[in-house]
Amino acid sequence: MGKDTFPGLLPENYEDFRSVEYWDGFFRARNQKSFEWYGEWKQLQPLMLPLVKGCKSILVVGCGNSDLSADMYDEGCTGITNIDFSKPVIKEMMLKNLRKRPLMKWLVMDMTKTKFANNSFEAIVDKGGLDALMGEDTTGSEDAGGKLLTEVARLLCLEKGASYICVTLAQSHVLKKLLSAFQSGWSIQLHRLPPSPDMAGSPLQPVLAVVRRCHEQQDGGPESFASLPVELDFAEDLSCCNAEQLHDIIQVVADENAARSRGQQQDKENIFARLHPGARIVLPCLPIPERQKAELSQEASVNDSEGHASYFPLGCQEDSAPLGNSKARFSAVVLDNQHEALQRAVHECCVFIVPQGREHEWLFATAEGQWAVAADCMSKRVILVVLNRGHTFKGTAAVNKELSPLVKDLAPADVRDLEKKIPILTTSEGIGERVVLEEAESAINGHISVEDVKVQLPDAEDAADMQWLRRMVFTSNRNLTQSEAYLIPVAAANSAQGKNKASKKGKVRNSKGIEEGYRAMVPSYEILASEYHSAMVAGLSLIADPLLERRQKEGEHGSVLVVGLGGGALPIYLHSCLGLSVDCVELDPTVVGLARSHFGFADVSSQPSLTARVGDGLEAVAELARAPDAPTLDVIIVDAGSGDASLAMTCPPATFLGERFLADAHAAVRPDGLLIVNCVSRSAEAFTKATQALQAAFAEVYELGMETDVNKVLFAARTALPEGVRGKVGRSAKSAMQLVAKLLPLAASDSEPASLEVPLDAPLVTQLQALKLVERPHGVEPQK
Repeated sequence: MGKDTFPGLLPENYEDFRSVEYWDGFFRARNQKSFEWYGEWKQLQPLMLPLVKGCKSILVVGCGNSDLSADMYDEGCTGITNIDFSKPVIKEMMLKNLRKRPLMKWLVMDMTKTKFANNSFEAIVDKGGLDALMGEDTTGSEDAGGKLLTEVARLLCLEKGASYICVTLAQSHVLKKLLSAFQSGWSIQLHRLPPSPDMAGSPLQPVLAVVRRCHEQQDGGPESFASLPVELDFAEDLSCCNAEQLHDIIQVVADENAARSRGQQQDKENIFARLHPGARIVLPCLPIPERQKAELSQEASVNDSEGHASYFPLGCQEDSAPLGNSKARFSAVVLDNQHEALQRAVHECCVFIVPQGREHEWLFATAEGQWAVAADCMSKRVILVVLNRGHTFKGTAAVNKELSPLVKDLAPADVRDLEKKIPILTTSEGIGERVVLEEAESAINGHISVEDVKVQLPDAEDAADMQWLRRMVFTSNRNLTQSEAYLIPVAAANSAQGKNKASKKGKVRNSKGIEEGYRAMVPSYEILASEYHSAMVAGLSLIADPLLERRQKEGEHGSVLVVGLGGGALPIYLHSCLGLSVDCVELDPTVVGLARSHFGFADVSSQPSLTARVGDGLEAVAELARAPDAPTLDVIIVDAGSGDASLAMTCPPATFLGERFLADAHAAVRPDGLLIVNCVSRSAEAFTKATQALQAAFAEVYELGMETDVNKVLFAARTALPEGVRGKVGRSAKSAMQLVAKLLPLAASDSEPASLEVPLDAPLVTQLQALKLVERPHGVEPQK
């Protein structure tokens, strides 16, 4: 910024622009005369008004005594907060606008370190603030500008279209800093501004830079987005800039766009060089071009949004990676601790490896869980690393050796050149083991992987207590584990037969190699692996009495319709352990095929029966509701997902909570029947709406939450339960045991009667203690 740009207004030392004392003196000298840095509203309005119109929360940084915010207020933008670190100017502007513009706020605050909560504003307006911080191309000015832009990214709300509107002279060092600060997930446009009288003699003319979120971030967290090219809107009139300024702007934009097209970003080291306490460095998982080993993609942004994590592709590329898997060997997300966790830190930086098979868990897959891990690592920065499926890993020592050089560029600058290696941590189980049995591509659910994983269970008392699980994973839906079952070994002959059967469907890929000792296994359903499946079984005790009475008097085995098959663990358990007749409806034929191939699901035509068919659960229930005969269905279980992780509630799909389906479900079950719905959400409001929807159709709704999952299971009773049952709900372990004991006669065979003193499964008793009747809101009654 040359001194001839604003003759008589600039200080002798550009560093004074960052001084409170300079600006206090500047505004006193102005004697309450407004100073329109870079032009007045009439020049800015055509471009700015469409961007701020309708915004309920606007922040104006470095407001000074400009009338810009007053002009926006008079256009209907009343939700404006103005900040400046000069107390005299804030006092002046507050008195000037208090009566005429009472809703506008004025605060004394440093724009590089504000006190606002994350994601507080829909638009942030900056007229000359960034330029004031970066008057000259020095390290100090670059740091100051970086702090402001980091604050802007933190404060902008997560909705698509949230905007940073910056009026700047676009000097090369300022423009480079601005473009490097907003990479993936943002769009940037540079617009010409009509010349204004106060800038007529200036060799530099202001430019309007508009930075906008180009996608919406929700509970699911950020999606994968490449860095979009910077747009330059100068075509209509080039007279707004002199030739030299125009040349410099075009060159900076061209260099930036060339770097973005190559997947490289110029401010690589600065992204991770400094700690950002409280920030989660979210990087998109993108297929990246072939590069040399240890080269890093730099598509990064800083935020601390909740929900599922997006991961940074890390490590050498393998062309052999199967369809649907990342070609990068590792993925990472970077977290910088704050508050107590930062004070307790003994390391500057550490790496935490997520064991294979556990990347889907709440602890490692959500921002909230990741922060819990980071806090326990006793480090200022934690680099959480996932071992991507589809690649070979030879053990903990080999992985540590491979990761050490790769994570250096993700460490703070003062750690990168130290001889001491960055500590690499993991759980007591090490990196885990994974054997991929089959990978399939579904037209409905995308890429699906069936895999055996060896993990340490959450309630394991011994670190060596490991368990093999078989899982069906929807990798295209943020590694959603759709089904899981405990495994037991089988004889070598059966192992070979099972291996051949799997190979017909897809190539067997594994992390350690079958030849290194892995033995083929088969699922066992004596105990359910999923906590929410156990909860569903426990809740059946609410109607165990009529089920048992009909079995003893009429020989009926109880009839259950399950919407959503998955691997078939729950239907198999209900059939084999409780003797119920189970019919399953699954929308995805690929899922049905995988359940039969790898999870031991097989149709049983005798009584009790077990069947699975491809179809629409909505239509299946509607057909039963329209049947002329009295309903014979005891239970409907909805265990289906929406496939859209961005929704507030991912299970069930919204149509299964709609009036039409709930009316059909009410008509399809017996008067003493149940509708059981698996709900998955991190939103308390979404759970409340789901519960109220069921209460509008059914007499009573019971709720059972999970300790380790985000699931809640809702049990909707068509008619109110007998007092003898309702009175035991949510009371004590003894009451829960008495309810579970009602299921035991259902589990007994004719040759082996059940002992009423031993519960079917002790965990069911523990779970059932959490069951509770949901109070009906005032005025909400079930429809007749």
